[in-house]
Amino acid sequence: MALMLTKEWNDLAEAKAYDLFSAEKTKFPKLSLKVVEVYENVPDDRMGEYVWYAYTLKNGVLTAWEYGTDEDDTPDGDYIIFGDYDAYVKVLDGSVALEKAAVSGMFQIEGNMLKMMKLLGCYKLVMDIKRLDGTTTY
Repeated sequence: MALMLTKEWNDLAEAKAYDLFSAEKTKFPKLSLKVVEVYENVPDDRMGEYVWYAYTLKNGVLTAWEYGTDEDDTPDGDYIIFGDYDAYVKVLDGSVALEKAAVSGMFQIEGNMLKMMKLLGCYKLVMDIKRLDGTTTY
């Protein structure tokens, strides 16, 4: 069991992401983009109250998995998704569908929403990775 947004959880999720988004396994060979996730109001026992993750894909292959805790260092991306920690948990634990979270205001998304809706399949895979086969705890 890995507690979400801890170093242990990050290391496990990162390894799984590089495997699933490898040249041999990618399901999105034509996709190149950078997605930034911002987690706000993170519980104190994690990396910090504000945590960001950035994922860069080039032709469907994960080329960078970055994270930080400084709001001033949050990178730019093709899409930036802002959400409260609890909103991410609701998507990860399955109590709210990702599509509903994306359109209901649970997440604030910067970037072309029409294109983002087409990328939900890829983003769902990222969210599945974060579940760590059901071993992620919140």
